[in-house]
Amino acid sequence: MKNRTGASRTVAALCIGLCAVGFRAGAVDLPQQRLAPGGVARFALGAATGPAPKASFDGLPVLVVQDGAQWTAVVGLALGAMPGHAKLDVQRADEEFVQGLQRGHRVNS
Repeated sequence: MKNRTGASRTVAALCIGLCAVGFRAGAVDLPQQRLAPGGVARFALGAATGPAPKASFDGLPVLVVQDGAQWTAVVGLALGAMPGHAKLDVQRADEEFVQGLQRGHRVNS
């Protein structure tokens, strides 16, 4: 059984944290990608020429922001996440696609 509560909290905390940082004239400082439990995954979703696409990870919506000239999805990886394959579902006005992710092993820091 998936731990959706933990994933929801991780995504919510990440969204709140990014909002608290503040937006400067369209520029956002995104977290560095770290593909390990407790880390962050970033996905380039294509040119920011139209409305923001919608993205979900494990069935939960994720943050999508304009990062320069492209849309970027930011996904918080739960501390209990198991290494292996995962997918990000993306919907645009004219298409739907899936991006893959290989989660890494726990990192002792």
